[in-house]
Amino acid sequence: MRQFLGLLLILGLLWGGQKIFNYYQSIEAKAGRAAAEQATPPNAANPANLPGMPPELEASLQVVMQEGHKSLRRWLDYYRPRLADPRLAWIELDYVTLVSAADPETARQVFQAVKARTPAPSPVYPRIRQLQKTYE
Repeated sequence: MRQFLGLLLILGLLWGGQKIFNYYQSIEAKAGRAAAEQATPPNAANPANLPGMPPELEASLQVVMQEGHKSLRRWLDYYRPRLADPRLAWIELDYVTLVSAADPETARQVFQAVKARTPAPSPVYPRIRQLQKTYE
């Protein structure tokens, strides 16, 4: 009987330890998700809110985005002097996704250029991390 109680006590301690361990892991996971949500900039979901492009170019950008990667490339070449990061980086990532089917090598080169000049705290960086596995 004593051995049975000892075994029962050991099993109870193991079960309790596992419960405490699982609780600790869930708290860490919640804290990690909260930190990630705070690190994501609020305007990353809406690229039109990113600084670096005059508002009068937004309409022409939307038109060329619908026309395809060749039109977007010409538009970028023409308006590049008026654009700045982070909006320029976002538009170039749009170009990368459009051109990837037709010319994957160009897509990789443009992606690498954007990645090289974009710092981690940039609002574009989460999108770079999202596309990184595809274009590296």
